[in-house]
Amino acid sequence: MGKPVKTILVMDDGECSATFVRGALGSEGYQVVETADGSSALAMARSDRPDLIIMDICMPRHPGLYILRDLKSDPATHDIPVIILTSMGKRLGVSVSTEDLCSFLGIEPDAFLEMPAHPMQLRELTERLLSGSSTEGQHTS
Repeated sequence: MGKPVKTILVMDDGECSATFVRGALGSEGYQVVETADGSSALAMARSDRPDLIIMDICMPRHPGLYILRDLKSDPATHDIPVIILTSMGKRLGVSVSTEDLCSFLGIEPDAFLEMPAHPMQLRELTERLLSGSSTEGQHTS
């Protein structure tokens, strides 16, 4: 009897990050489900209850920071671990930290991974979050 397949919901409007997550986690036996729209991502998180959510900050129609706020304040989704995976800081030439996110929204992701990242970083972070190990506010660049 094998272990149950864990579902990862990827919320990103860019194909590059979705491809990276599929390659890093799909090959490890995770089921990777994708959406490019913030509003539909929030609905999918509520209805499908993925085991982990990986999301970008910049999303159309419903910015990622607001999705994070909605996920963490909703009793139906607040316990789903969330990894922010973004290249926003590199694109803008600024450093983005979980402290910045927390002060902006009063809430933070379970982990923050800045692109470009190594697939092993994402695998290890995913395993820690899904095993219940504490990584709250972990920033990896």
